[in-house]
Amino acid sequence: MRRFGRTGGAVVVVTVVIVLALVGGTAWGAVRARSIQTHRTPPTVQAALDLSNLGDSPTPVPIGPEGPESRKNSQDSPDSEDSEETVVLASGQTRVLRVAQDGREALVGIDLASASGYPAWQAPVPDELVGQALNCDLAQDVLDCGDLLSIDLATGVNRASEPSALSASVPGPAPAGDSQTSAPDASPDPSADGSRSPAAGSTSTTSASSTAPARSARSARSVRLNDSDAGSASESTPLAVSPDGVLTADGATVKGLDLNGAAPVWAAHLEVPRTLIGIAMPMTRRVWVVSDGTTMAAIDSSTLLWSSPLPQGAAELNSLGVQDPPRWLVHQGAIVMAHPDGIVALDPVDGSTVWRVAGPVTSWSASGDALVVFNGSTASLLSFGKNSATATALPSSAPTTASAPDQEDLKNSTLEVPDLCKSAGSQDPATGKTLAAFVDGTATGTAPGAAPPSATMRALQPGVFDGSPVMIAVLRCYGGGNTAFDAIAVYDSDKALIGTVDHVMQDDIGETPDLVIENLRSVGNTVIYSVPGIKVAGDTACHACAGGAEATVTAQWDGDSLEVTDVLYRLPSGAVRIPATQDVQVAYDAIASDDEATAEDLVEQSVLNELDQHLGLGQDPASTVRAVQFPTGGRVVGCELAGPDGTPYSMSGNGQAVSAGTIACPVTTDDPTKPWLHPKPDQYGRRTYASWLILHADERGHYKVIGIGRTIA
Repeated sequence: MRRFGRTGGAVVVVTVVIVLALVGGTAWGAVRARSIQTHRTPPTVQAALDLSNLGDSPTPVPIGPEGPESRKNSQDSPDSEDSEETVVLASGQTRVLRVAQDGREALVGIDLASASGYPAWQAPVPDELVGQALNCDLAQDVLDCGDLLSIDLATGVNRASEPSALSASVPGPAPAGDSQTSAPDASPDPSADGSRSPAAGSTSTTSASSTAPARSARSARSVRLNDSDAGSASESTPLAVSPDGVLTADGATVKGLDLNGAAPVWAAHLEVPRTLIGIAMPMTRRVWVVSDGTTMAAIDSSTLLWSSPLPQGAAELNSLGVQDPPRWLVHQGAIVMAHPDGIVALDPVDGSTVWRVAGPVTSWSASGDALVVFNGSTASLLSFGKNSATATALPSSAPTTASAPDQEDLKNSTLEVPDLCKSAGSQDPATGKTLAAFVDGTATGTAPGAAPPSATMRALQPGVFDGSPVMIAVLRCYGGGNTAFDAIAVYDSDKALIGTVDHVMQDDIGETPDLVIENLRSVGNTVIYSVPGIKVAGDTACHACAGGAEATVTAQWDGDSLEVTDVLYRLPSGAVRIPATQDVQVAYDAIASDDEATAEDLVEQSVLNELDQHLGLGQDPASTVRAVQFPTGGRVVGCELAGPDGTPYSMSGNGQAVSAGTIACPVTTDDPTKPWLHPKPDQYGRRTYASWLILHADERGHYKVIGIGRTIA
């Protein structure tokens, strides 16, 4: 009995140890299971936004590599170079998305504390970066994506160090065989970093992939099985698919599954807790999810767990069966994907639906714990793991606090109009404003005899200024005769005129008999449009003759007014950006002071040689070109494209016509002893100057002084 007692005691001790181990392991397993299955609980809707100003069907695209903070919560190693690209960047209460529409892109800033239903800000992505992988650093108040894109997170203003190109019109297709038509490379190769500006002197101003489809977020957990570059099965990816669609795992055929081996077959894995009599154990097994765009299936080792056909439209929404990486989210215990009627989560073990967030889906993307879902132009931002009510349905529209101006209502309202259109209305004696009564988009004034003056709404574009809805109108202003001019007018939700752009009154765009505004585009506080038919040197100076240049104009809302901030001219010979006046002043000061060290980089040697030549019959120092035309203390008035023959600044100092794309920068001085440099009005009342610098510039505004112009004998 004593021997039995000792043996029995040992058994009891061993049993207790086993039970404790099981209890402890089970508890740890339960915690572990919950930690790797957070996507089995529906996400929370954090924001719903009206992005109709960007287009009818925007698409979310990855904004850049996943940050280290997000990586810490991932199954991947925080130091892994294969971390996925993210579709949402976070800074405090601000979230930043990247959205594509018609080959153009915008960054969208969201304030989670705002209930307006509109973005806090939007910023256009430069053409040079569209479709490219961005390499962004998110600091406390700046999203720095390189020389061309550096966004102030408070205002959305791009404070980049280099100028860039912004498209007003929808980019056209690239030539057949051109690399521009290929999908963007999602490779993390730093040599392919599109966030850095091209080399100085480059003439490229178009997107590297303007016609490519919006790409999916690159996921470290997705791999293409029949990609010839990836090779066959490996230790990290034990699956392979043959050309006839047979799937193998570690060399063993997966029975009961037929795939389309001719289509791209994608796979991703996730860790699933092992269970014992329904209890989660402190160990996991790896389950692979595969799809050829027609079928989805799950594999455990070489065993088929389940397979099912994809619902109609799901392959396109999730980028399955195509070259681009899938948009699915295979992570944290579930397969999250989009169906046309909602976002769903599938159980990787049996394929059953874990949860569904119902609502129409036109596009979506996801990374980490964030989802961006579009229903037309309504964007919903959802997130997993938030301590608030989970979603059961997607917002059908953004709950906006202020209504955007209605287009039809605006077309039949009495509105204030810019001065260019004042003949189509009458002055309000109480306010002094010019009001015009529009009927079906046209306001007609009164005039004896000839055709009456009018203002016509040629285009209307919804916009969002400082987080509030506006309507931007292109007004065709006709005041009589054979000319008509376009102007920009911006109306708020109360139909009050809050901003205008009038190139005719400002005389700031170039020679054009009938100023036309086309391709109106609105991205947050930025308004972009094109002005065709601008006459340049070499064009025929007649009213009906076409001009050879087109300008892409960028105007910025500053909180009080809409101001032109950039003009990029496109000519058959290439793109030209007029340099800033203060930049050309550097060349003027070097010329005036005979600073050869500075001048040699900005002024051609032939021009420097001309400066010490004498004008007229005098031979004293006061009669040199430098002294007469560019005295110390003088200044550059501004710069403009030289126009056709017969317009100011169309000739060089030796009487030769300048070439197309040449820039003229008139100069002046306040010195009363040099009246020949003071401005004088021409026959149209415009100020003209007797001395100017002649420049060539590239699309960045980098310039060289190539000549001197004058009307001085």
